[in-house]
Amino acid sequence: MLARLLATAIVELADNPEPAMFKLPYPASAQRAVDLLGARALRRGTQAPTSVPDLVRRCQQIPLNGWDLDLSTFGVTDTDLLIDPVTVTPSQLCYEWAVDAPDATADLIEQDLLLNVMATCADRNLPHSYVAFRRLLIEQPVLDQIAWMKVATDRHLAPLLELVRASYQPIPAAFVRHDEIMTCARCKCPLVPTLNDGWACELDRCRWEGLKVGKQIPASPDLQVVLRPLRVFITGPGRAETELEQAMIRLGLQVEMWPNIDTYDVRISFPTGRIWAVDVKDRASPSILGRTATALRPNPPYTDAFYVVPDYRKAQRDDYGRVFRQASQAARDGEFTFAFTKDLIKAARREAQRA
Repeated sequence: MLARLLATAIVELADNPEPAMFKLPYPASAQRAVDLLGARALRRGTQAPTSVPDLVRRCQQIPLNGWDLDLSTFGVTDTDLLIDPVTVTPSQLCYEWAVDAPDATADLIEQDLLLNVMATCADRNLPHSYVAFRRLLIEQPVLDQIAWMKVATDRHLAPLLELVRASYQPIPAAFVRHDEIMTCARCKCPLVPTLNDGWACELDRCRWEGLKVGKQIPASPDLQVVLRPLRVFITGPGRAETELEQAMIRLGLQVEMWPNIDTYDVRISFPTGRIWAVDVKDRASPSILGRTATALRPNPPYTDAFYVVPDYRKAQRDDYGRVFRQASQAARDGEFTFAFTKDLIKAARREAQRA
């Protein structure tokens, strides 16, 4: 699909050590997108990008529903940009379109970094190491030298040390201002410097909830940050996963995170004997999420399955649930229940009170 090629071109243009961004040489996907859009415009008598820089400019200014791409069935809106106009980096939606697959992260990160982690943990029977790995990426997206020393000596993370290293990169210069970086108080990721000495978080949820500046850290060669796609697909959604975990614990329920090395995200056991399996998804596009949603795997077993999306997505788009269900055959077939976080917590409280 041309929209996927367009998004892939933007992601590949930004895939360099200094993503401030879109530098020569251009990847083949970018020129191919320009050529195909030009050919399509010629047939239809519409306008198209005239060059790769023009393509980038248009992706920053024109929402997806303003492109001649036949996306009427995908639920795109007039706010769906492929390039964030504030950070001038690929938007989360752009990454989702570029991948458009059930397991976005495994497809996007160096062809299977996460699958390598899962395989290592499975082969060596290290379920606690997998949980520690996920928590590290969620809770510590930025590591200084002291933090690295703690990681290296952590008994659960030590067997995965090389894979942990592959999940981080030196802090790109695009995050540095006056020889220091600033972190987001919510997600702890580095903030992006903006015009007029401002800051912005890359993650959709933090942008929606408003800027909240965290720690100021001197820039150094030892400072490392989780790779951008992992920040989008693991660190960001991971906040919703661990917040759901804490909500269930407050209800007095037994909770297991990423059971059986990530069969699904959260396993909740009730005194009534029911067991809920939950996949938490923080995706910008309800259509892409719905089309790629599949039934949760049955091991470990459960009585009820859920796809859960953070509440702020509903606040952003009041049609999020409807678009998801329209796009998801599995949801229509009753293979799982779609819910927003607040609704799931209310349902869990009712189930817990039945005991």
